[in-house]
Amino acid sequence: MKSLGYKLEVDGFFSSGTDKVLRQFQKEHNLKVDGFYVPATQVELEKAVKRFGVAENEKEEENKVVENKNQPSKWTEEDW
Repeated sequence: MKSLGYKLEVDGFFSSGTDKVLRQFQKEHNLKVDGFYVPATQVELEKAVKRFGVAENEKEEENKVVENKNQPSKWTEEDW
């Protein structure tokens, strides 16, 4: 999403900022605005990425964020 021009801090988690940007993307692409990365959203995101020529490694970074939606944080106090 960031590579498409959305303001987003990539942290590897589906945070409130990610949710906000995903909902904005869904609204702009006439999708159901629910904040879920469902197949219709994925298809439109892939189309947008192809249109704007986003590099493959940037798409991989975006997928990491989406895959972590609804998963608990991997960080512990020991990591700090």
